[in-house]
Amino acid sequence: MRLLRGCSSDDIEERKKFSEWVLGIGDGSVGEINDQDIKVQIPDHIASIVDYIYPSLLDNMHEPSFFQDRAILTPKNAIVEEINEYVMSLIPGYRTTYLSCDSPLSSNSMEMQLLRK
Repeated sequence: MRLLRGCSSDDIEERKKFSEWVLGIGDGSVGEINDQDIKVQIPDHIASIVDYIYPSLLDNMHEPSFFQDRAILTPKNAIVEEINEYVMSLIPGYRTTYLSCDSPLSSNSMEMQLLRK
């Protein structure tokens, strides 16, 4: 398994447990029956996961090809948010939030009137 490639013998047992945890999420043996209310315990070592998938992130973050073959998959969007927050905390500089809209505003909508003021 790729997860065990290049690790020391000390790390093998911990990584095997992690891979079993990931497989348990996939086959539904981790969590609860009701998929809407599933609670998955995330390992405390998100930093280890990010460092493993994105080694030398800060040195390579301006290289688009660095991200093309890498991904961290999660079962829920809330976990994605947690990982994104962690990764963003590593990157120096100011944070900018860009907003988007799913459909154009009509010329007489309340939002458009507020934008004109």
